[in-house]
Amino acid sequence: MVQIAGFSSAGSSSTSFNLTEEVSVLVTGSVNFGAGRVNANASEAILDSELGYVDLHNVTNLTDVSEERPYNGHVNFIYDDTLGVSIMYGTETTAPDFPSPDFNVQTWQFNYSNRQWTNLIITHHPNAFEGHSMAYDKSIGAIILFGGTNGTYLNETWKFNSSGDWEQLFPPTSPLPTGDAPMAFDSKRNVTVLCSGSETWEYNASANTWTNRTSGTHPTQALYSAMAYDAGRNVTVFFGDYGSNYLNETWEYDGNSWTNVTPSLSGESPPAQRSLGAMVYDSLRKKIVLVGGYLPAIPYASNKVFEYNGTGWVNKSSLHYIMYPYAAFDTSINKTLISYGYYITPGYSQLYLNETWEYDVAEEDFNSSAAINGSWYFQRGFITIENDGTDNISINYTSNKNAGQFIGGTSPSFRIKGVAAESGACSDLNTTYAEVPNSSETPNVLCPLLQYMNPADNFKVPSRLVVPSNVGAGAKNATITFSAAKVS
Repeated sequence: MVQIAGFSSAGSSSTSFNLTEEVSVLVTGSVNFGAGRVNANASEAILDSELGYVDLHNVTNLTDVSEERPYNGHVNFIYDDTLGVSIMYGTETTAPDFPSPDFNVQTWQFNYSNRQWTNLIITHHPNAFEGHSMAYDKSIGAIILFGGTNGTYLNETWKFNSSGDWEQLFPPTSPLPTGDAPMAFDSKRNVTVLCSGSETWEYNASANTWTNRTSGTHPTQALYSAMAYDAGRNVTVFFGDYGSNYLNETWEYDGNSWTNVTPSLSGESPPAQRSLGAMVYDSLRKKIVLVGGYLPAIPYASNKVFEYNGTGWVNKSSLHYIMYPYAAFDTSINKTLISYGYYITPGYSQLYLNETWEYDVAEEDFNSSAAINGSWYFQRGFITIENDGTDNISINYTSNKNAGQFIGGTSPSFRIKGVAAESGACSDLNTTYAEVPNSSETPNVLCPLLQYMNPADNFKVPSRLVVPSNVGAGAKNATITFSAAKVS
């Protein structure tokens, strides 16, 4: 049975798949789609029981191409709660080409309320033009920047003032010169945590002091890794670990010691090995958000958005293939803003981008008695079909409705396919999602030959629905009937 709710602007919606058995077919399992909410800007929601996540087309390009906006190179991007804008600093390129950009160092601000970027005219700026680390220090209401390179690695500490200018700070002791080391602000202890190689340092902005807190076990390869502070659980979360090779470890730091929590994580597999991913803490939903990054395998960049809640990682959405993403959590709107570095095209060419997107998820945390157009969340599940008899059979199906009749809206999709649970379960399995037609009289073939003597005699039937945001209210019902025919 498949139950769906939440795509109507009012009322409720549900769907049931009624399955019948003929000859010697055993049909088991169910797919449950839970209630959800759809973002007002969402063009569609893709519900896929095979992948176990929702590909939400709900990240919105915020900036008009006619407006001035930075082409991103090696920069950092962070929300300044005092100024109420997101600040970007670093090397940028004046033309969207690769690999020969015209590098220069700039500071920009992005104002969500009017969707505008502004190139700030800075009197002083840090000496680092890339590889620097940034964190917003709530205790002093300012952005802290450390390290980076201008051809030589630096160990300078800078502050971005409320006046809109950079000021160099001179603490008596500093970490060794470093670049591309993750940094996050611990709001419980009011210190900025820097994970540099095999060392952990903390910066107290009120006292203008760095303290080496290295002890015990520690992420050993922090270069190009990602880090964010989980204020709900009072731990700094680290992901990545890159040095001599790529890792996908998850570590947590409680202010005293680091713990590698990777072996204890449950649920889906963690994100793949990567570097250069962007990570922020969504303080509204109390989850870490990880975006993009460089992968050591083709296509060399990730197009995924993952979320971490302390027990496991969940793949939530797909974007561009982003090599250098930059993310900031805007607390004024409770959304993650994503500014693209450069993008890997399907043909694996590389282009600098100047796009700004928002990642806006209305999740199961926001249960509502009223169904609202929005995000879709559901439990992964499959219908399993098995030849439980003594004859070779074909598996066929009929439907009483097509996508338009079943779902409604603009360009809906209603599809199923077969996925072999065991090698050889079906000699010619239809492994590509096929649109379910209104074919109540003429059966469609799902599997032409399912052999009873083969121990690999079953396969799964995942479903995929594309639900447009303009689906009307009311009950939605469709019936798919699976049947079997003897194959001589």
